[in-house]
Amino acid sequence: MALKFLKQNEIVDANRMNPLPAEVVGEIETRAVAPLIPHTYFIPNTGITDPNNILVTHADILQSSAAEQPTLAGTGKYRALVVFVAVDAVDTYHYRIFARATNSNGDPLIPTGGWASVKQGSYTPPTGATAPVHFRIDIGLTTPSEAYYDQYRIIVVRHGSGSPNAYAKVIGVR
Repeated sequence: MALKFLKQNEIVDANRMNPLPAEVVGEIETRAVAPLIPHTYFIPNTGITDPNNILVTHADILQSSAAEQPTLAGTGKYRALVVFVAVDAVDTYHYRIFARATNSNGDPLIPTGGWASVKQGSYTPPTGATAPVHFRIDIGLTTPSEAYYDQYRIIVVRHGSGSPNAYAKVIGVR
């Protein structure tokens, strides 16, 4: 039985020639995005089997192991961040996102450390997947409490051993 609707005082079948009418309700909302890290190459830490074991001192996606150095700064104006990751080895990858607020001078509110773990998780490719492996990490898109921090430290690690080539891109969504 075909779907029917009223068109010009006549009942017609919905099809390509007579598509269902659509009415825009409210304002169309557009979101601006900004490439915060357009492209970076990194080699993930390896042999970490649990995201809880990822420390702020592990190398981030910019290859920095300096615990006080953020991967991203000045991010308080974004309602969400999206990290796109591509790796040339099929394996499970874990990630942990640390964040902190800063004062008006850009210094962390707590001078030493002050990082809060706001998100962590794992990505396991489907059975039979081949390299490269692609996944994304959404920060603040579905959980607003992860967003609006001034600084983030983004760490991605490999469950197994070896040194795969990994690439990342980070965008901010306003």
